[in-house]
Amino acid sequence: MFKSLSFLWKFAWREDKLYIICLILNQIFSAVTPILLMIFPKVILEELMSKNRLDVLVFIILAFSLGIFISQMLSSFLTNTAFYRRCIVLEKFQVNLNEHLAKVDYENLENPEFLNLKQNAEKFLYANGQGFSFVLDRAVNIVGKIIIFMTIIWIIASLNIFVLIAFLCLSALNSFMQMKYKKTYA
Repeated sequence: MFKSLSFLWKFAWREDKLYIICLILNQIFSAVTPILLMIFPKVILEELMSKNRLDVLVFIILAFSLGIFISQMLSSFLTNTAFYRRCIVLEKFQVNLNEHLAKVDYENLENPEFLNLKQNAEKFLYANGQGFSFVLDRAVNIVGKIIIFMTIIWIIASLNIFVLIAFLCLSALNSFMQMKYKKTYA
């Protein structure tokens, strides 16, 4: 799997660097929104508890709102650009593949080992019908989710121990109640 991901990454980088750059930047801007949404209430509460200045509160709300808007807008733009670039990489891949197939020894084309390798490669490259390089997109997406997860852990670790205990108790109570209601509903 990692060998296949490495192949896709290298091929895409060689053929269209902008595709890889768009994928990475999209994950960065996609991670900004949840991080801002986690930090936003903390900053508001700190200002309310300290000096309670209306002009600073309005500035904080506008700054966070603008930050979320810009990150969402850039994320959408980069998603569309990455898709367009992925289509370009697909076209270049198809040309490259056909050039290699034109040079292959025709005796091996019907070899069961070759056909099995070809079938497995197509499953990975096209993700069973999801589209070319879908696996690479999801792999980069997983890295973005890991960044968000690590940020959440960092924020939770920086909380006061009593707030953390209250948070855990509320989460456990919420899970228990949802489980109870789902049983009743079922």
